Amino acid sequence: MQEMEVDVVSEGGGAVGQVAVGLPTSIAAVLAVPLVEGLALDHPRVRLHLFESLSGYLVELLYNGRLDMAILFRDAESSGVAIRPLFSEYLSVFGAPGVGDPEASTCDLSLLSGVPLVLPGPSHGLRFLVERAFTQSNAELNVVADIDSLPVMLSLARNGAVATISSRAVSMVFPEILARRLINPTISRPVCLCHPTAIPQTAAALAVEETIRTLAREHAPYWDKIA
Repeated sequence: MQEMEVDVVSEGGGAVGQVAVGLPTSIAAVLAVPLVEGLALDHPRVRLHLFESLSGYLVELLYNGRLDMAILFRDAESSGVAIRPLFSEYLSVFGAPGVGDPEASTCDLSLLSGVPLVLPGPSHGLRFLVERAFTQSNAELNVVADIDSLPVMLSLARNGAVATISSRAVSMVFPEILARRLINPTISRPVCLCHPTAIPQTAAALAVEETIRTLAREHAPYWDKIA
């Protein structure tokens, strides 16, 4: 009722209210700053509460009612959560300069067999995708540490002792780290905007969603396929 009252009061005067949004770290690297700036310009009375974390933690926050929406890597609705496709993306290997051709834009996944990797823990979706791809390629997955922090994984990959796997968009934000798209097989994942069905969408939430969609289209070169 309080949200409805805000919507009625704000009718004709623009969206008003607080909206809690969760962004995975790899997506936040591209969208977080323009999202804050875009809302401040177009919807100054929308108060954004931004959560940045790995997607596994964002799922928990979404189900606990702490988020109005979150960008997650999934392609199917689940109980209590609706999804709206944004784009899809391929994953890349970061680091491993001694593996394959460092001048190439791609890297055959089989070349990473036995290579020391740091990845998010087993509960995260990216880890599942990587494990499945290595199994399909009959390659040895050598995870030397489970690290639930993208900046730490990238720092380790930059130092050269280990490699990591993440979104291709990260290579455009951190160009100093050797990055090559994985092939044979490729690893792709859908990116969707998710919101709990039990929470009604306010005018402020709809304004945030439209801003996110606009930014996704504007930053299309960072992704592989816009929905």
